[in-house]
Amino acid sequence: MRVIPGVVASLALAGLEEGHAETGKDGNCLLQFRGFKNKIAASDVAQPTDLRAEGTPETPQVLLQISVPTQVNTTNSTQQNEAVHSVTATSSLVGLVGFGMVTAAWYAAAGLPPGDEATEGRNVLVDNCKVLALFMVIYASFITSNMNGEFHDTATWLKGAEPWLSDFLRAGSMIVVPLICFLSGVCSQGPVTAQRIRRYLQNLVVPTILWTCVIKPVTLDTLMNPSLVRLQENWEALITLQAFQAEWYLQALVLWRGSTFLMWSHMRPSVAFLSMLAVSCIGGYHHYNQASGEWMHIDEALGFLPYFAMGYAIPFEHFQKAITPSSPTAPIVVILCWIVVGALALFSGAPLPEGRGWYGCCEAGETFAGLVGAEWEEDHQLYFMRRLAKVTLDAVPMLLLVFLVVPRSNTPISWMGAQTLYPFLFHPLVWAWLDQALKYAQLPVVESKLGH
Repeated sequence: MRVIPGVVASLALAGLEEGHAETGKDGNCLLQFRGFKNKIAASDVAQPTDLRAEGTPETPQVLLQISVPTQVNTTNSTQQNEAVHSVTATSSLVGLVGFGMVTAAWYAAAGLPPGDEATEGRNVLVDNCKVLALFMVIYASFITSNMNGEFHDTATWLKGAEPWLSDFLRAGSMIVVPLICFLSGVCSQGPVTAQRIRRYLQNLVVPTILWTCVIKPVTLDTLMNPSLVRLQENWEALITLQAFQAEWYLQALVLWRGSTFLMWSHMRPSVAFLSMLAVSCIGGYHHYNQASGEWMHIDEALGFLPYFAMGYAIPFEHFQKAITPSSPTAPIVVILCWIVVGALALFSGAPLPEGRGWYGCCEAGETFAGLVGAEWEEDHQLYFMRRLAKVTLDAVPMLLLVFLVVPRSNTPISWMGAQTLYPFLFHPLVWAWLDQALKYAQLPVVESKLGH
């Protein structure tokens, strides 16, 4: 088992060797930006390029115009270099600080009295954290659906609220998904037994297959868009084995927990954590969600793997017993200040790579695509430190919330912790029905901040 970390690192190195762009058979560069693909001819890369939706070559729709440089812009070369080098240096510093905090936590945990042996009983703190994460996911889904125009509340009682909804969504992104992945790692701790493997297959693998291949593309889709034509189309797709709708979190959880049984459980927790961190950082250089492999959502599984690794490796019960929270007021103030001011101030608003994709996606994708040239070679090689910095920045409010804010005793809703998966999967249906009901309710138009 000692050779497993080396094998994992060797396999992950393929992502680093691929670089940050791919070359097609015709010599064109395939750039991924915000989920859209665009071929850029080598002779045109020095000019601004229209980003067009894939699949409409006759009448392409221009989505965004970006500049994809392959050479240094001599006019602003110095300023660009300084800005890029500054973010790289800050990311490296923050990433090293996070690594130091993890190391210190392990040493501190080694001196704590041993925790209780794992039992069949449930951890109330974990259940309460699950319930909190569930409510945040549902509320974030409500905001996202209104921001993209799927729901209609921004035309009535939330009219003009888009700016603060966007800010709320950005702030919540530092806690919601990282917290879910962290709790998944905590629940994956423990020795590998035949019973756990059987539960993994019965309670995760099989339900995931049924959900993505039958329930979500056929049942849920028909209920959200009720019509006989839609039902017929969905059944035809099911019969021809073409019915599939991805659920990235469940698919990532299958990969995470399966890899735990195969590899990580045979290592020391610290070695497993570092190995998963290396796989995520190196794998971010390559874009796996394309062509035939898009359905697997490997990019998301690798992007959020550090949060799962953190939960898997942390001696959760040791810290739970060692840390005695008093009042949640001070931690809540610190969390808010960190999200609103602290994290933004460190990087002056410069976007960091998100966990929901490879380094070339989302807001930071344009920065990654522009790191071409000899003077930016080191920044490209050290780009993985930006992912470490992002994980560190997200871990601070998340851990404060878990150990100092969330109640540790039973509450009237603690029982929901064992059933959070079902509301998570079916809440889009409830939101869709509620939105249709509110359309007929003719809610008043509210434009004031106080009314919102």
